Amino acid sequence: MKRNFIALVVLLVGTYTASAQKKEALEMSQVPVEIHLFVKKHFPNSEIKKAYLDAEDVENINYDIILKNKTELEFDKKFRLQEVESKKGVTLALIPKDIVNYVAENYPGQIIVEWSHDKEEKEQEVTLKNKTELKFNSRGKFISAEKK
Repeated sequence: MKRNFIALVVLLVGTYTASAQKKEALEMSQVPVEIHLFVKKHFPNSEIKKAYLDAEDVENINYDIILKNKTELEFDKKFRLQEVESKKGVTLALIPKDIVNYVAENYPGQIIVEWSHDKEEKEQEVTLKNKTELKFNSRGKFISAEKK
């Protein structure tokens, strides 16, 4: 009886661990060419420093990329940009124009340090240098602001 209980616990722990999120470091040769091309186009003065494959399961795969200039990028399994973060300011060409225009009109002089797109929530979010978080719908229309 005690052996069966221990075997069950080991099986359950193993199943839980196997289903947990896995983050695996990638060699540069393992980084998809689409990501290399994206970095070369949008960050010509930097290059990939570290790359990770972040996989919860086959449907939830992300590539986490850290550039030598300390910009952090996240791509989904179809190599679409999902998040970008840079303390020096995010390249505005990566952010939808409606959002860039809203920030310029309503927060003049502020720098966008983070942009993300949540597919499930159908929202986009930007964080400004002054720690204000702005939420937009999937089309770039303003929803709310919160100062952190």
